[in-house]
Formats: sequence, structure tokens, C-alpha cells
Amino acid sequence: MLKEAIMELYTTLNNDEHNVSLEQFGEILETGDFVVRKFIVGKHSLLDGVLLKNSNIPVNILIGPLIRENEIILADGNTILLNNDILILVGKKDDIGIFKGQLKEITTLKKIKNFIFKLFRK
Repeated sequence: MLKEAIMELYTTLNNDEHNVSLEQFGEILETGDFVVRKFIVGKHSLLDGVLLKNSNIPVNILIGPLIRENEIILADGNTILLNNDILILVGKKDDIGIFKGQLKEITTLKKIKNFIFKLFRK
């Protein structure tokens, strides 16, 4: 699904002589030590329900197309991230790894906080 969506986007955009070919894009990524990774916004993710401009995604990580329910969206800062959205991230492997790790830790703390809050509400 993800591969097909990216290929469809690439094919749609690759109708101009100034566009970068898929091969050239791969070379650029390899030369610059960049990677393309997907990130799925989870139900309890800190990003669920957050405007993209308020997401605190580091500036050294680029956000590509967002895939929502098999639809490709070119998101802007006013796009609200939702559960099951797939973000395409481009950046250095280490930077994306650090960001995902930080987000996972924060999301886990949020789950623990919500669990404790529910215990004391009863």
C-alpha cells in the first residue's frame, strides 16, 4: 500500500523534464546519508489530534506526503494529524531514530499518566 502510494505520487509528479528521477532521488539520499522512513501516528500518540505546525518534529527532518485512509495528502502546518496517519519522513537516519525514540518515550509516559489518572478517578 505505502509503496504503491509513493510510486503513484512519483509517477504523477514526474511529467516534467526538471523533475528528479527515482534513480536520482535514491542517489541523492545515499550520497547525503539520508533515509526515507514511515511513521504511523498511533491512537495514544502524542501527535494524534495535533496540528502539524505544533508537532515539534525537528527542523532537520522533512515531512513528505501524508497517507490517510489510502489518500495521499500534501500536508501543511494546518493539517491535523490523526490516528493511523502515515507520515513520510526524510532525514538523517540517526535524527529520525532519535525523534522516534523521544516520541515513543513521551507517548509511553502519557499512557502511564492516563492509566494512573483513571485509577484515582474510580
